[in-house]
Amino acid sequence: MRFLFVCDDNVRSSPMAAAFLYHQQRLRSIEPLVVASGGFGPPGHELDPSVVALLEDRGVDLSRKRTRELDAEMVGHADLIATMTGSQAVRVMTAWPETADRVFTLRHLCAAVTSRPASISAAEWLRKVQGAIERNYVSTGDPTMDIAQPSGREFGATLNLADQLLAATDHLTRCLWPEPTVTA
Repeated sequence: MRFLFVCDDNVRSSPMAAAFLYHQQRLRSIEPLVVASGGFGPPGHELDPSVVALLEDRGVDLSRKRTRELDAEMVGHADLIATMTGSQAVRVMTAWPETADRVFTLRHLCAAVTSRPASISAAEWLRKVQGAIERNYVSTGDPTMDIAQPSGREFGATLNLADQLLAATDHLTRCLWPEPTVTA
């Protein structure tokens, strides 16, 4: 299963979300999914230095990561595309209409998912989630499903964003790969 996280410029939110999901999988000894991030801005720029510093403090090295512009190949390889805002979801689906069943805001996805039963694969669970989620948030512009995008390089705003993304990716990790229950 391949996750793609999308934000406007690919310098803060989507690289952090991808890094958190990848790191959480490794901590739980899960074979990491292919996770990537992209945005609508130009490629090749360094990430926000506050993001690099914050993740370095958490054991994740993004110092060599550069921004990536979304393209058909990146979007085509993704099983699930998680945006930070409804307007970003609309932009993805407008550019690539074939992605409509794979695009969610990250917060909306997290609100809708529950733990995957051990009897079904992660891929099958995702197909069930995709079929069950009503995506009215995209057309109504429900701001409660958006993760606010900091506009400056203030560390406090980056820390708040990181906390939201860590909680969301932790929820996805726990739902997709529930801890095995031990019976005595």
